[in-house]
Amino acid sequence: MLSTLARMSTRHRWIVVAIWLVLILGAVLGSRAIGGTFNNDLPLAGTDSQAAYALIVMLVLVPALLTIAGRAAWGRTKRRSSAEPGPAPEPALEPEPEPLVATLGRG
Repeated sequence: MLSTLARMSTRHRWIVVAIWLVLILGAVLGSRAIGGTFNNDLPLAGTDSQAAYALIVMLVLVPALLTIAGRAAWGRTKRRSSAEPGPAPEPALEPEPEPLVATLGRG
């Protein structure tokens, strides 16, 4: 039985290829029509992974953003040359992290 199928497939190879392409195309189009969209956004509040993610955001992302904001603010302050009398200007204060943390925590 399999030898007959193999013989027929080799004789009519382009028909077999066309049938396979139609089957694959039908499977892809059918899965798109029937299946839903893929969603990989599933936050689970109160889990260890959510706590680890929040810790990573607090330890890595927030300081990096504050450093960038601080550098931008420092670039806008007046720089004193050595020839100007008087005390050096105070460096720009870094923004408070609470609004930034609250913004990051929402998303």
